[in-house]
Amino acid sequence: MERKSGRTSEKIRAGLQELTENNYILWEFGKSPESAVVVEGWERTEDRPTSVSWGLDGGHIDY
Repeated sequence: MERKSGRTSEKIRAGLQELTENNYILWEFGKSPESAVVVEGWERTEDRPTSVSWGLDGGHIDY
C-alpha cells in the first residue's frame, strides 16, 4: 500500500483508524491493513453540503 499510495505506513494506519472510527471499515489497530473489512463502500451524503457557493462565478480559482 505504501508504494501504490505514496504514503508512509504511519499515515496509512492513521487513515485506517479514522475509517474505523467513522464506521466505514472494521479493522483492529496493529493488524495488517489487508485485514480491514469494508462495511460501507460509499460516502455519506448527510455530512456533505447540499450546494457549493464558492467558485461558481469563477472567483477564488487560481490557475
